[in-house]
Amino acid sequence: MPTDFEDRVSEVTRQLLTTVNDQSLEFESRNRHTDVLMAELDTQMHELLAAARTLAATSRNCTFDIGVHTDQPDNKAMDSDDAPALSADTLALLQSFLSEKQEVEERFAQLQEAADADFQNAKKIDMSYFQEDWQLSQFWYDDATSDFIADRAFANTQDGDYIAFISSPTAYVTFRNKYERSNAFVFEFDQRFDMFRDQFVHYDFNHPVEFARAQDMKHKFKFIVADPPFLNEDCLTQTMETVKFLAAEGAKVMIDTGAVMEDLALKLIGAKITNFRPAHKGGLANEFRCYATFNDDKLTWLSK
Repeated sequence: MPTDFEDRVSEVTRQLLTTVNDQSLEFESRNRHTDVLMAELDTQMHELLAAARTLAATSRNCTFDIGVHTDQPDNKAMDSDDAPALSADTLALLQSFLSEKQEVEERFAQLQEAADADFQNAKKIDMSYFQEDWQLSQFWYDDATSDFIADRAFANTQDGDYIAFISSPTAYVTFRNKYERSNAFVFEFDQRFDMFRDQFVHYDFNHPVEFARAQDMKHKFKFIVADPPFLNEDCLTQTMETVKFLAAEGAKVMIDTGAVMEDLALKLIGAKITNFRPAHKGGLANEFRCYATFNDDKLTWLSK
C-alpha cells in the first residue's frame, strides 16, 4: 500500500500538473497582482523536487533520470519491493523542467564567460538568456515594445547624454544592441545583469536613492525609462523618487505601468497617458499603458 509520504508526493504532483496544464490559469498568473499564486506554484515545484530527492536518497543504489544519483549510505539494503518510486508521468515532468532549467543556465554561463573574456564581443545579447523570475515580478516586453522604447530613447538624446532604464532590462538590452551610446545604464535588482559591468547599477526601489555612484549620477540623466516592478502606489512613488533624483533639467521620462496608475503618474511627475501600449511576451491580465513627460512624432499624449 502507498505510504503517507508517497501519498503526499502524489498529491503535490497532481496539484502541479493541474496548474501547469491549465492554460487560462497560466495567463492569469502573469498578472502582477498574483504574487501569492506564483509563490504557491514555486513552493509546490520545490516541494516536489525535494520529495523526489528524498525518495532517491532512501532507495538502494537509486538512480533516477532527473540529475539525482545517490549511493547507499550504509550496508542496510532495502528490499526492492520496499523501495519507493515516482510515477513515469512525474519523472517525465521533472526531467522536462530540469532539462529546460539546465539549458538556460548553461547558456547563461557561456554568456558570462564570453563577457568576462571580452566585454565588447559579448555585445549582442538577447533576453532569451534570462529567464523571467516571477517572484521578482519580471515580465519581459515583446520585441515591438522594446524596440519602440529603445527608439524613443535614441531619438530624444544626443551622444554623451545619460540614459537610464529603471527596472526595464528588456528595453535596455534592445537599446544596447541597436545603438552606440556609452552612457546608457540599467538600474536593476536582478544581479544577473551585472554582466554589463559599469553600465549596471544594482537597484532596489525600496531604497530609491541608495545605490552605487548615486551622488555621481545625481541630476545627470536626460532620458529615463521606468517600469516599476510591482503594480501598487508605493512602488511607483518610490521609483519616481529615483527618477527625480537622476533627472537633469529638461529630462524626458517614460513610465510603463498599469492603466490604474494614470492619476498617480500625473501627480508624481507630470507624466501624461500616451498612445503607446506596452505589451509583454507572455501577455498580462492587467492593462498596461505608457505615460510620458514629453511628445514626439511617434509618442503623443491622448486628449481627455
